Amino acid sequence: MIAALGSGTCPYTCLSASSRVSVTRIAVKVRASVSASPGNSSSASRRTAVLSGLALVGLVLPLPKPGLAQTPEVSAQPSKKFVETVLQDPELRKRLDNGLMLLAPIRGSRARLKEADFKLSKVNVYDPNPRIFREALGTIRMASMNCYEFEPTDSDTFETKVSALQAQLKLGDACTFRLIAKNVTNLLPAEERDLRQETNDSLTELLNAFQLLDDMVDRASEGDAHAMERIGDCIQFAIAHTATFEHNIQKCLGLPLSVI
Repeated sequence: MIAALGSGTCPYTCLSASSRVSVTRIAVKVRASVSASPGNSSSASRRTAVLSGLALVGLVLPLPKPGLAQTPEVSAQPSKKFVETVLQDPELRKRLDNGLMLLAPIRGSRARLKEADFKLSKVNVYDPNPRIFREALGTIRMASMNCYEFEPTDSDTFETKVSALQAQLKLGDACTFRLIAKNVTNLLPAEERDLRQETNDSLTELLNAFQLLDDMVDRASEGDAHAMERIGDCIQFAIAHTATFEHNIQKCLGLPLSVI
C-alpha cells in the first residue's frame, strides 16, 4: 500500500487559528526587538545554517489542508521569560522560526488523523456504513505523507492517486517524514548517535502504525467486525507515534520542547 499526501502548500496555514495567533505574537515581538536595535553581527552556526535551508524546503512541501482537529502544540501563550530569551538570542529566534516550519507537516498529519478519528466516531456499530470507513481511510492516507504503499481506491483523492503512481515508479523518496528525519539527523554530531537511532526508530514505529491503521480501516470498510473493534486503538496508537516522532525531531534541532 503507497503513501498519499494531501493538497496545500504553506505549513503556516496548516496550523489551527489559535496556533497561528500564538506564532504570530512571538514573531511580532521578535521583529519589534530586532527593529529597535542594530542586528547581531555574529555568524550563524552550521546547524542554524542548514536548518534555514531545510525550512525553505518545508515551505514547498505539499501539506494537508486544515481539518476538523486542532493542533494544540503551539496554542499556549508563550511565557514572558521565554519571549525575553527569544528576543536576546538571534540563533534561537532563527531555529524557532525554521523549526516551526519543519514541524508543521508532522502536526498537520496528526490533525488529519484526529479528523479521521472524528469521522469514525460517527459509525453506527449496529449498522456500520462502509462509506464512512472509506472516507476516513482517504483522510488517513493523506496524513501518511507518502510513506507506505497501498492500492488506490475510488474514494481516494486525485492527489493520493498521483502520489501512489509516483511511488510505484520510484521517482525518488516521496516520504515527507523520512526526508525530515534524514535531514535533521544529518545535523547531529557523531557523539549523538543514540539520538539519531532513537529518531530513526520512532520513524519506523510511526510508519508501522500507519500501515496497521490503514489495514484495519480497509478491512472494516469490507465488513470485518474484528477490524472495526481494533480501529479505535490503532488510530490512537498512530496519533501517539506522531507525537513521539515530533519530540525526537525537536531534540535533534535543539528546540525548546516545552514551548514550541
